[in-house]
Amino acid sequence: MSDSYQFDLDLLTSFDARSPGGGGVLSIDDGVQTFRAMVAEGPASAGWAVVGVKLRLEPSAAVMTDSASGDDMEHIPLSMIGDVSSLVGDRASAPFDNVLVFTVRDDAFQIAPPEIYFFQCLDAPVLLI
Repeated sequence: MSDSYQFDLDLLTSFDARSPGGGGVLSIDDGVQTFRAMVAEGPASAGWAVVGVKLRLEPSAAVMTDSASGDDMEHIPLSMIGDVSSLVGDRASAPFDNVLVFTVRDDAFQIAPPEIYFFQCLDAPVLLI
């Protein structure tokens, strides 16, 4: 039996999750609102592009690998992931309807800001991830 699970996803976008007023990290609801505005603008005008990734969930980390190159893109300790949510059958986020959302908190050294990620799940219902 494996200690990890792997899923095929499209990384739709990720962005800085710091609250504009400096009051901490954006809530998932605020992040989703920003995402919906980006979807409404369209990928070209919003300046983002979809990237195919494999998300491997290991006992202590989430590892994102670029599907095309096989290169690791991110290695996130599970202790830094928070506020996991999903958008299922969400007409306001169309054409995306099986979306995994999570935040990554500041790292211990505050080298990277907190981020929020949005993934379209391709091979499994988001609720199983």
